[in-house]
Amino acid sequence: MESVLTINQPHGPCAQPPTGAPVPAFGVAVARRRGVAVVRLSGELDLGGVAELTACAGQLPVAGAVEVDLRALSFLDSTGLTALVDLYGVLTGRGCTVRLLGPQGRVLHLLDVAADAGWLFLPLDCPQRPDWAIVSPQAAAS
Repeated sequence: MESVLTINQPHGPCAQPPTGAPVPAFGVAVARRRGVAVVRLSGELDLGGVAELTACAGQLPVAGAVEVDLRALSFLDSTGLTALVDLYGVLTGRGCTVRLLGPQGRVLHLLDVAADAGWLFLPLDCPQRPDWAIVSPQAAAS
């Protein structure tokens, strides 16, 4: 049985760009699949979506595997990246193993830049970067 929590929020009064095209709302869907908690992120994760991402932590296990699916995430800024790192810290502090899956486009680019700068220590499963495995500083030190 799969339980799902979905949160979709517009980004506020400035959500519409000048062209009138809608800005994709940030969405979080939490489900369980074969004993793994799956967090699917969609739209744009910026300051407007941080509270929703943080709130989803209460729906996640105290221990076990968690996958954060980034395939439908179209945008990530520094506040969104910080929220992902914070979520990783909360979950690993509970005893969870966490992997990020399938970043693409601008999201992958930001993760690349952060990793190259030494700012990012998250496990990443990314078909576009099969040789790229980012691990925690503790694991790297062992």
